[in-house]
Amino acid sequence: MNFFIHNKIVSVRPQIIRNFLRFAGPLLLGLGMALPAAADTIVINFDGVDASGGAVDATSYLATYGITLTNVSSPGTVVIYSDVVFPYVSASSSPNFLVQQVGGAPAESFTMDFATPLQSVSFTRIENVTSNLVAEWTATAYSGSTALSSESEPLGVGPFTPATYTFNGPDITSLTISADGDGVAGITSATIDDLTLTTAVPEPSTCAMFLGVAALGLAAFRRMRMAAPAIG
Repeated sequence: MNFFIHNKIVSVRPQIIRNFLRFAGPLLLGLGMALPAAADTIVINFDGVDASGGAVDATSYLATYGITLTNVSSPGTVVIYSDVVFPYVSASSSPNFLVQQVGGAPAESFTMDFATPLQSVSFTRIENVTSNLVAEWTATAYSGSTALSSESEPLGVGPFTPATYTFNGPDITSLTISADGDGVAGITSATIDDLTLTTAVPEPSTCAMFLGVAALGLAAFRRMRMAAPAIG
């Protein structure tokens, strides 16, 4: 919209738009920073694999959840086992669980890299139902190269009841499991089930609130437009 004042063209529309952005921009930014986030949680119980014939390499199964196995020590393969085939333990959500298992009980480790940074990660170290010797292990959550928190269990003889360990972020990008069976352990790493991944997502009300702010901004825009001088 243009009009003449003392033979000079004055543009009203750009000023209206600038006023609108000056009003609505900081409010939208502040609202976005203040709004809480809901939790989107996935529980991986490893039961989507047929492990009844023996150990199954876990790489492809984990990849379907956006998890990449890296830094897998040699020897030692990260596998999905069935507690029917491996009767020394009882999975939390039977029958399958995750473990890095190799004869000879050497020191070994692996890392799970997450495609999306997580708010938290947890898993259940499953029940050991016999007097079998279990390796010492440590699980460490990282944000990039920064260690956030660790949990561990010492070398010991079962039976053990299940135990759940939780690692809080934000921005957990990986979880590393390291173990050492000291050459004697029958179970050579942590036995993991119900791996739980939690990400932060916007609350369902967030979009509605942003739309409400946009409506307020539009109303202000219209008022400024109606108040603009008419072309004479």
